[in-house]
Amino acid sequence: MTYTIDWFENGVLVRFTGVVTLEIIFASDRECYADERYPKIDYGIYDFSDADLSPFTNEDIIKLSSVDVQRSYVKKKFKVAVIATDKLTRSLGESYQYISELTGSSWETRVFDIIEPATLWCLQGSSRKK
Repeated sequence: MTYTIDWFENGVLVRFTGVVTLEIIFASDRECYADERYPKIDYGIYDFSDADLSPFTNEDIIKLSSVDVQRSYVKKKFKVAVIATDKLTRSLGESYQYISELTGSSWETRVFDIIEPATLWCLQGSSRKK
């Protein structure tokens, strides 16, 4: 498997490794959405620090953003933190953020270099802890 999912009281951490495609991200999303804990969480941290996103295209980012915008109609309040340690992944994360905002997603998205500030940002405004 090229991803792992760790659940917390109010969030989820999805870590990707190796070559990651849009289909792999969709598979991890389906697994999260199907879990009974998903409706209760406030954030998702998507850690690509050990992943290779070179197969991704601009079309893939548009598709991913489009699906998440649709999901934001159901789950109105949600934070998405993207961990990107290389230039390509950061660029893809920023494109996702821009397209999501442009198309009206209610989700907040930010791109981070490391997980610690991402976790702090996700927990801001929440009385619950990781």
